[in-house]
Amino acid sequence: DARYILQCVEGRQGKSHQGGPLPPRIFFNDLVNGTQKFNTWKDKDTNNCHFGEGGFAIVVSVTNKSVKNEPRQEAMKYQRPNNKGDIDAVETEIKIIQKLKEINNWENIVEFYDIFPLQENRWIFTMLPIKYDLFKHLMSEGRRDPLLLDHPSYNKPILTQLTRLKFIQSMINGIHVLHQNGIFHQDIKSDNLLVGSDDVLKFTDSGLSSYNEEGNNRR
Repeated sequence: DARYILQCVEGRQGKSHQGGPLPPRIFFNDLVNGTQKFNTWKDKDTNNCHFGEGGFAIVVSVTNKSVKNEPRQEAMKYQRPNNKGDIDAVETEIKIIQKLKEINNWENIVEFYDIFPLQENRWIFTMLPIKYDLFKHLMSEGRRDPLLLDHPSYNKPILTQLTRLKFIQSMINGIHVLHQNGIFHQDIKSDNLLVGSDDVLKFTDSGLSSYNEEGNNRR
């Protein structure tokens, strides 16, 4: 049985961009052996589990059935780099994740669970699922986007003085932890700051980061 299940469109209506019905779930094993591609379901009707994407990666919500007691919801980042530069970037990101797991300070950085190397220079990372980044968080106040109705702060004032201070403190703390351990994010923007509980920001997406394994020595 598959360890991970991608349940994107269960109970939803619609068709894929290829005209066929949207599949209710995608199994982790199907990604490993290449029988299932994410672009067969990626569609506007999958917003409930499609967290985001980049040049050669996509982040989705999955259920990990192997966790003791009860299944755990996780975010899965599936990466398929296109050239040597992209492969080098992923390998650097893996080193950064391994360092972050070693220091185990996730207060202002998204926690990573596992790394799975696949065939043909593909990788899968699993991490703490946080659906909303700072950009969506702020836009939900400005536009009341219907897609953000389930956002916990949808009907609350967002940029109170206390919230601003929490955001600033979160960024300072997160950058300090990264730099103290030789990690330089190099792509800090609202899309890469996830809004956790109690308005605590968490850094994510170190795909463009550099890493000095000797620590925070000046370069």
